[in-house]
Amino acid sequence: MIAAEQLSSLPVGAPLVDRARPALRPVPTGPLATPTTQRTGAAPGVLVDEGPTVSQLDAARRTARRSLSGPAFVMRSVAMALLEIEAGSRSAEQLERRCDADLWERIDHRVPRRGGAFVTGTALLRVMCQEHTPGLADGVAVVRRGQRVNAIAMRIDARDGRWMVTELDF
Repeated sequence: MIAAEQLSSLPVGAPLVDRARPALRPVPTGPLATPTTQRTGAAPGVLVDEGPTVSQLDAARRTARRSLSGPAFVMRSVAMALLEIEAGSRSAEQLERRCDADLWERIDHRVPRRGGAFVTGTALLRVMCQEHTPGLADGVAVVRRGQRVNAIAMRIDARDGRWMVTELDF
């Protein structure tokens, strides 16, 4: 471990672990593993894993994206599933599988289960999608609910070999 008085002389981005001495615990391995670093405010010698960096997440998304269908197709499916759940003709669990667990906890109570307009193929008017980073896409589905036209905004993320909805606003 590097002593506190030596930290000020280190260049920015230099590792805080002395490679000549063995680490206190094994360094995690795998595509999203990061080197262990000393946590700010932790007792000297305490090492923690701070999680994946942005570049590691982007690399994992790019890898997963190669084998997945286009994001506009997924957004179309999610929007139609939401309309069918509102109409009572589809189970909410089918949409829950496509959503991030934290997102589903936030929106589960907001999704009406019955009483929506009967859903036909013409209920979905348009899907607009942008994928600025491979594997991370934002989009809007324009839908017709009865006599009204509404937008369903969403963000989808390529993870674990499939598209997951991480943000949904309807």
